[in-house]
Amino acid sequence: GKLIILETSVPENPIIKLFYTLITTIYVPVIAFIFSRKTKAYLYLLDSTKKFPSKNKFLEILHKTGFKKVETRKKLYGASTIYIALK
Repeated sequence: GKLIILETSVPENPIIKLFYTLITTIYVPVIAFIFSRKTKAYLYLLDSTKKFPSKNKFLEILHKTGFKKVETRKKLYGASTIYIALK
């Protein structure tokens, strides 16, 4: 079988990570409040992104669960990652 996962992720590049952190901790909650008055859902997304395993740890998890060929594709300078795994 083939598994494809699109997951938000924290960029590895320190400069991109700084901008990502500023945008996600300041800009996103403000925009969420302006448009929906409910920031809780957006803060949940940011929190879940921080808690998701790092790329290397997640690749290890995939290998341990029986996936053989695993590849990743960074998108948006690392703010999103596509994992493709084959069993």
